[in-house]
Amino acid sequence: MKYFLIAGEASGDQHAAHLMRALMSYDNEAEFCFLGGDEMAKIGGEPEIHIDEMAFMGFTQLLGHLGKIRSNFKKARQALVDYQPDVLILIDYPGFNLRMAKWAKKQGLKVYYYIAPKAWAWNSKRVFTLKAYTDKVYSILPFEKDFFNRFGLHTEYVGNPVQEEIARKYPETENADKDKSRIIALLPGSRKQEIEYVLPVMLDLMSQFEEYSFMIAGMKVHDELYKRFVGEKSQVSVDYSGSLSVLSRSVAALVTSGTATLETALMGIPQIVCYKTNKLSYQIAKKLIKVPYISLVNLILRSRAVPEMIQDNCTVDFLSEGLMKILPGGENRHDQLGITDLLRKEIGNVSVSDKLALLIINSLSAS
Repeated sequence: MKYFLIAGEASGDQHAAHLMRALMSYDNEAEFCFLGGDEMAKIGGEPEIHIDEMAFMGFTQLLGHLGKIRSNFKKARQALVDYQPDVLILIDYPGFNLRMAKWAKKQGLKVYYYIAPKAWAWNSKRVFTLKAYTDKVYSILPFEKDFFNRFGLHTEYVGNPVQEEIARKYPETENADKDKSRIIALLPGSRKQEIEYVLPVMLDLMSQFEEYSFMIAGMKVHDELYKRFVGEKSQVSVDYSGSLSVLSRSVAALVTSGTATLETALMGIPQIVCYKTNKLSYQIAKKLIKVPYISLVNLILRSRAVPEMIQDNCTVDFLSEGLMKILPGGENRHDQLGITDLLRKEIGNVSVSDKLALLIINSLSAS
């Protein structure tokens, strides 16, 4: 079968790549066309559009890239027309992909959505778009199914790909002696705007923890940006082997809100969640977002399991105080180390890509 996939960010690229491999293992005639990144390219060749041309964030930042977004949408439509796939599989990236779903469905294409938009956080109207313009919706967060069902949208929960990735690469995470590490991981986000606001604050607290070294989980595309902020600071390094690799060597972490918070907790690393953006974007988001937490860990566990330092609270003083409490000997470290097992029980199934691939293939074969 012919599969057209669209992933617009680094995490989506990784999850889509695993799905592509699984599809190939069950479908000997699998062919791919896609918008995505380097991980997907290892399987399917050059993308029609690379994620480096697609990853924008924030309300005000998006305004400056409207021309590029329109161009990307036009190229994606043409690629779909030329390729004529058996199914369009949209991975996360809702601002672009929901619009794509609407157009593709009107062309008579079958549309599946993997990693459902976070309509439970803000803009619940997206549920109606999903209901009208997708054939199947596959979610990765255990509480999403009940939320979508309330709107009459049937959603299949397939498990979480982060847990699958960790189980594949670091199966002995729970046996590691984390207290022996002298590295504090810095995960400042995958987008330029996130890094510019959060990384300087993270770096400014290093002088208060001279007995530790700091390691940024970096992305090659932002190499020059890291160099600008790191400069000649010898206490910090940039590592490009991936966030999980950096976390596996760390004793604690400072993490920008997002999937990385879930990665960190599932790796058994105590963390402080921190997020900061420009004032206008923050004020707009504050009015729209309807959930009590920004961390996936806290949302899944329905409690403030990990501390969140947001906007005005994302300061050197607050981060330093929080970090002290989760380092070895800190008063909150033991509680955070217990989060991992709780999350694993909530998330369940780890064979996400295989399960999803079979669901997709069986669905297409039956239609």
